[in-house]
Amino acid sequence: MQVVKFFIKKRYVQKAIKNGEMLPPFYGLAWYEYHRNIAICLPVPFNIVVAILRGCWLWIKHGWHGVANNPRDAYAQGYRDGKRKN
Repeated sequence: MQVVKFFIKKRYVQKAIKNGEMLPPFYGLAWYEYHRNIAICLPVPFNIVVAILRGCWLWIKHGWHGVANNPRDAYAQGYRDGKRKN
């Protein structure tokens, strides 16, 4: 496990792809970092495994937070409020 962490941390296997760049051959998307605006890519069999493990880790770390309100209701309320002001 330490060897896998070493290779992934040292970016021997992991590639950070900026917007507009092409994916290297045989690489697939593992996750997207919105705050850095890059996609993290790994070789095809590993990207799926790492994406699932990362999703589980984030689920354990943060848990599930549902939407506070229904987006359709919020849109309808904003639409009605906008009509009242005009």
